[in-house]
Amino acid sequence: MFRWTLLFQTPGAERLAERLMKRARTALAQGRKAPSGANQDGACAAAGGDRERLLEQALRLAVLQDYRELSAPQIADAAGVPIDAFFELFEGKEACFLAALAMLSDELLSMAADPDLMSSDWPNAVRRTVGELMAYLAERPIYAQTIAGGAFAAGPQAIERNVSSLAGIAARLTAGAPRQVRSALVVEGVAGAIAHTVRCQVASGQIQLLSVLSDYLSYIVLTPFIGANAAATIVEEDL
Repeated sequence: MFRWTLLFQTPGAERLAERLMKRARTALAQGRKAPSGANQDGACAAAGGDRERLLEQALRLAVLQDYRELSAPQIADAAGVPIDAFFELFEGKEACFLAALAMLSDELLSMAADPDLMSSDWPNAVRRTVGELMAYLAERPIYAQTIAGGAFAAGPQAIERNVSSLAGIAARLTAGAPRQVRSALVVEGVAGAIAHTVRCQVASGQIQLLSVLSDYLSYIVLTPFIGANAAATIVEEDL
């Protein structure tokens, strides 16, 4: 693990850090704010069928209040769905929340299914995919908050689903790498890096900066396979 960590201590990493700091300062200076949970509430209530609205509201309410105090009637009321219709779809709040996590997992994994991730253009496909994933979460703060904390308050099954989703994304990002690294820690490290980045931005109240940090995550994915200098070159290219 120590040897793997040392891969990233290079001049290229320093250049990348300086570049990302400049981008972050610009983003903050421009005052770009992620949508609030309240704003998302209106959008969720107005779109989709009963099931989709219930799933979205289960995620939203679970990060806005104590999951243990959350109830099926609250989810149904926030979604504008009759409680009888709720119980036709789900046995209770736990089943609804787990289904919501499955929905989120499926959406993220589908974004990590770019066929170019298994091609000779793998490095650029990694950067593009990571960028799309981070932009998606930056625009949907409830999803980022769910990954960072909401799922962990909902019990072992929810935690397992959350961890499995991140591991699946990491596996898809690295499956088409040009050479294999002799350590399972690489995939675990990629999953951990994604989780850590999301948690830090949620904790700091700067979820909107996830898209700025996507190149740094891409660098973390690429470096063990193609080397730090080549990885830095890829993420410094204009898109």
